[in-house]
Amino acid sequence: MLALAEFDNSPRLKSLHSIVDFIFLIREKPLQKKVIINVGKKFRFNNTQLAEVVGVSVRAFHRKKPTDTISIDASEITMRLAELYRNGLSTFDNDEKSFLQEA
Repeated sequence: MLALAEFDNSPRLKSLHSIVDFIFLIREKPLQKKVIINVGKKFRFNNTQLAEVVGVSVRAFHRKKPTDTISIDASEITMRLAELYRNGLSTFDNDEKSFLQEA
């Protein structure tokens, strides 16, 4: 299961087993803004930071409703962020505080 499935309750991501499957899926229908926000919350990003990280203009990001889809590129970046989060937690023995500690 892809790490991103932990942030999206829809069944469409739960059945995916590879990044290739994910890429084909989001080319048909990109992720909704609410999924991107859920991933961003784990990194403690505010909406402005999140928009910049996923490569969407801040203005466009703020205008979108939570159920609106975001670009394919932003969806792919969000998938990478979710993988980074899962790998980071694993590295720090599931200690979120240590993983997200500011230098």
